[in-house]
Amino acid sequence: MKNLLKTVVFSVLIFCATLSAFNIYAQSSWANPLSTNYLVTSPAATTLVGIGVNTPTDPLTINNTMSLYDANDHFRNILGRSNQGGINIWTGTGVWNNSGGGVTNWDGSGIFLHAKNEPGLPGAVEFVSYSTNNTQAWNDGVAFAFRTYDFSQGDWYPKMLIKNDGRVLIGSDIGNTNNAPSGYNLYVSKGILTEKVKVAVSTTTNWSDYVFNKNYKLMSLKNVEQYVNSKRHLPEIPSASEVVKDGVDVANMDAKLLQKIEELTLYAIRQQKQIELMNQEIKKLKKRN
Repeated sequence: MKNLLKTVVFSVLIFCATLSAFNIYAQSSWANPLSTNYLVTSPAATTLVGIGVNTPTDPLTINNTMSLYDANDHFRNILGRSNQGGINIWTGTGVWNNSGGGVTNWDGSGIFLHAKNEPGLPGAVEFVSYSTNNTQAWNDGVAFAFRTYDFSQGDWYPKMLIKNDGRVLIGSDIGNTNNAPSGYNLYVSKGILTEKVKVAVSTTTNWSDYVFNKNYKLMSLKNVEQYVNSKRHLPEIPSASEVVKDGVDVANMDAKLLQKIEELTLYAIRQQKQIELMNQEIKKLKKRN
């Protein structure tokens, strides 16, 4: 009996050693892929594994949902252990190129997690979109959408949109982007609160120092009075109705307001000269008397 037991144990050891010397290769199809568990180890680049599908088209093809579970409620991790490359999460019609590696036909959208030494974007998180225009209201030409659930409405509503032309829309009422003004890269509904704003001016001609040029034609105060009485606003300054319609260009408006301040300075200098001449005339008259 002892000899028989020794023989069985020895045979099992030989069998295990034999298995360890070989790799178990995946099959292209299995009899019952929906209920069978498989452990596959293979060095072959063309090996395809399917879960829930008889004919996998990628190194791992899963039909249905993949869940990450931890009985102790710890973090579930997907690790790409590499100094270069990274992890791509992609949806689209692209397929894996078994002969040369990589994905053909990059369409749809995805998230790229770049490794720390990846050339170009080291350590970066990249969001990509193959968005195209459509005819629906809020998502016309949207590349990225950030939505939250509105319990009063019972639906998900966008709070931030990035359009495929680069425009960014932020706010709780951007559901209809047709209300957002065109021609701007950033639109924030209901305004912003900031402690500092810096507006760039492209050239010196966009500022108002030209008022002090010798050839600058200063409008007479009489003409200014006629204009104000007729238009009810200063020359070269938009009216209230125009501001309501088109908004205010901060840089341009600051330059225009500075222009009016500099014109007031010129009026004050001119009036001061007139006052000094009048004082001189008054002194002359007093000496005669």
